[in-house]
Amino acid sequence: MHAQAGDEALAALAPDAAVRLYRQALELLAQQSSADDALRCELLCSLAEAQRQAGDGAFQDTRNAAARLARHLGDTDRLVRAVLTDYQRGYPANDPERVAHLEAALAAVGPADTDERGRLLGSLAFELSFTDPDRSAALWDESRAVALRVADLRALGQARRQMAGWVGFRAAWLDAGRKWQVEDHELAAAAEQLGDPDTIFDVAYAQYFNAEMSGDPAMRDDAYRRLRSVADELRRPDYRWIALYVEADMSLDRGDAARAERLVEEAFTIGRDTAQWGALTIYAAGLNNVRWFQGRRHEAASVVERAGRGDPALSLLHLETEAGGHALSEVVTRLPRDGAWLPAITVLAESAARRQDTQAARLIYEELLPHAHLFANATGIHRGSVALYLGMLATTMARYDEADRHFTAALAGEERLGAPFRVARTQLEWGRMLAAQGDAAGARQRLQAARDLAQRYGCAQVERRAERLLAGDAFKPD
Repeated sequence: MHAQAGDEALAALAPDAAVRLYRQALELLAQQSSADDALRCELLCSLAEAQRQAGDGAFQDTRNAAARLARHLGDTDRLVRAVLTDYQRGYPANDPERVAHLEAALAAVGPADTDERGRLLGSLAFELSFTDPDRSAALWDESRAVALRVADLRALGQARRQMAGWVGFRAAWLDAGRKWQVEDHELAAAAEQLGDPDTIFDVAYAQYFNAEMSGDPAMRDDAYRRLRSVADELRRPDYRWIALYVEADMSLDRGDAARAERLVEEAFTIGRDTAQWGALTIYAAGLNNVRWFQGRRHEAASVVERAGRGDPALSLLHLETEAGGHALSEVVTRLPRDGAWLPAITVLAESAARRQDTQAARLIYEELLPHAHLFANATGIHRGSVALYLGMLATTMARYDEADRHFTAALAGEERLGAPFRVARTQLEWGRMLAAQGDAAGARQRLQAARDLAQRYGCAQVERRAERLLAGDAFKPD
């Protein structure tokens, strides 16, 4: 009776009540003299789903318990049901037990094309994003192919959402990204017709990332509108967590650091309270972004250090510290090709430019050049136009004509996105290059533009740097 009532509560979008009823059913079952493991497994699966919808991070332990019992019983259906119970996430769990259960479920369903196989492949690919990016990328390709063959829109949407955030970064992304833009538009239309909120959210999330990386403001804004609509409709914490970080990124792009900071703090509260994987890492990255532009980055140092220590899978947060103690070229060659590769290598590009390390600059330049038209963004991490960093590297190598072309492209991209902080920073680095080239008049014009725009939007970091450069020897009267 309690189990049936729990099912009814879950169907009525009352997950808290369902959690209570499933727990009561499990307690009653435990009091019986003969164990019914199949019923217990069923109740654990139902409880995990109710906890997930309620935003209770304990669902992850319940899910693993259900998966363990299903494997013991040889119950493939319940094993698949258990392992596919998950939050909408922007970050892999780094949970070896979850990976083992996913591997077991894949072996149990066999090689035939099914909806379940497509979703299991996508989930396993997501979990291996950092630990085995090459296999992760192959699994994503297979997941997408299976979903297309069985015409499973939900599985395809899930694969695209997971793929968008953390696919192992490969040169093949360049062609695939353009193809996905077309595919995502078709998926979005089909998802709206289907009316399934999960699929609408999945496809919108994928489109948002594609738009962020390709610099398409219209697609970005439309994707965010659909993300926010689903989050507001369902009020599920995991949806809200992702939507808030997306909104924070967009606010910072638009030059509103104060609003971005409030949203990052609000998102972290949800992530922490619901035990979202990567909550501290993404918070640290988002806060670090905001504080950099405010010229108060030192205030985020302790959070960044704590997140870096607790999450060694994501090197980006402590990359600058690591780069300070090693040859940059060595760090570049060891950088994993995971979903954070593009933002991470721009950190190294900036370090090479600041240190005037021409050897590292040449190496990083060649790595980045194929991605010149992209923007180096990931969840909570916005590094801006790749062309900006190519311009900085070309300046370091005294290849000023190339630097000029890269800065021209970077400025056009940042202006198209309406990102004043990024525009100011590009003007700053362009001015630095012109000063190095000996064009004092051109440098002054760029640096003044950077200073004035940064001052207007409260971008203290760029404003201070521009002022220091304008006060330098190149601009002093004879």
